[in-house]
Amino acid sequence: RDVANAVGALARLRCRHSDILEAMAVYVPTNVEKFSPKDMVGIVVAYGRLQEEDEAIFLTIAAELRREVGLFSLPQLADVTTAFARVLVRESGFLNKLLGYC
Repeated sequence: RDVANAVGALARLRCRHSDILEAMAVYVPTNVEKFSPKDMVGIVVAYGRLQEEDEAIFLTIAAELRREVGLFSLPQLADVTTAFARVLVRESGFLNKLLGYC
């Protein structure tokens, strides 16, 4: 939760703190299983708002979404899709799973 809150605060402040973002780039992909669906959505949405394309984070969370799509609400899935669009990350596996789910 702390990770999602930290990056969310950066996004609300429109602040790209390079040290924090670099730490997130290492921590998030290797610890994604520790995050709740709400946390994963918060992280991706914050990165989208910052227009910070960290492909490893987006692809790792997309893989979790594909595996556990039923744990996410439709508004959460819409938020994630918007975040992916903002940073121009096209992950067809996630999008295909989303189409099948909706």
